[in-house]
Amino acid sequence: MTNEETKAREILMSVYEARRDHDRISPTWLATEVMQKLDPLRTSHPIEYAMANLQFRQLARSILAARLERAEPGHVDQHPLFPNLQAHYPSAVLSASDEPEYIRLELMTDEDVSFNVERLRKEAASKLKHADALEAWAANRKKAA
Repeated sequence: MTNEETKAREILMSVYEARRDHDRISPTWLATEVMQKLDPLRTSHPIEYAMANLQFRQLARSILAARLERAEPGHVDQHPLFPNLQAHYPSAVLSASDEPEYIRLELMTDEDVSFNVERLRKEAASKLKHADALEAWAANRKKAA
């Protein structure tokens, strides 16, 4: 990772840390705030500005997914009474820009809960199939040896 990439990630992480307790968190919002910090007067060429904003949105998506969904236990914001629950989950409804928003657990609608239960079960089923396939491959390898 280059020095510039490291600095960009640090700026985005600082914006995320300042917003992590908000009821809703969006990659678009984080990227826009970073762009306002980097180019408050929007003096960049419009194409450069747009491309940088898109790159920050992509980076924000990966950070939010890692922090709010896929982090290892102890690294993800968790509910104090139900430690297996996250503090935020993806909303069932995409934002106006068709991007995921993460909503605080306590504010989730029944639709948000159903969406996430189905999503998590699909992920679990996919991982089980992968584990079964790997196990079968290993058994076949032993037979062939």
